[in-house]
Amino acid sequence: MGIDYDADLVIGWSELPEEFFAKVFKEGKPVKRVEKRFDVNTGERLADEVIQEDGPNTIKLGKTVIEVEGDFSMLCDEDLDKVADALDAAVWVTGDMYSGNMVVCITSRKLKMKGSGCTVDAITPAVKKDLKRIQKKMQEFKLKVSTKEPTIHAVPIVY
Repeated sequence: MGIDYDADLVIGWSELPEEFFAKVFKEGKPVKRVEKRFDVNTGERLADEVIQEDGPNTIKLGKTVIEVEGDFSMLCDEDLDKVADALDAAVWVTGDMYSGNMVVCITSRKLKMKGSGCTVDAITPAVKKDLKRIQKKMQEFKLKVSTKEPTIHAVPIVY
C-alpha cells in the first residue's frame, strides 16, 4: 500500500479546523431524557430509565448557528455550506482526518477556476476586493486565521 500526495491551490486562507473555529465552537450540554421500560415477555411496565446524552455541538457565526455532530473531523458538506453562506465565500475541507492533515480552505466565490487551478488573470480587482470583504467578515465572526492577508499557496494532501 503506497502513499499518495496531492495539493489544492488556495487563493485566500487555509486553516486547521480546531484553530479556525476555536472561538465560535461550543460543546453541547448533556441532555437528560426519561425512557419508559417494559418487560419484553409480559409487557408489564418497569421502572423508567433516565438516559443522558450529549447535546449537539454548535458553531455560531453571527445569526447562523450550525449544529455539528461530534468534533471538527465530522464537519459535513452541509455544515460547510452554511459556513460558506455566512461568509458569502467558497469554503471546503481538504486533506484526511485520519492522518491529521485536515484543512479548511476559504476563498472568493468570484474566483474563476479552470480545473484544479486558475490563471493569473483570474485574480481580478473584484476578487481582491471580495477577499478583503471576507477577511472583515471572518474578523467580525471571530474566526481565527494564521495570516491576516489572503495568500496564494498550495495545501499539500497526503492520503
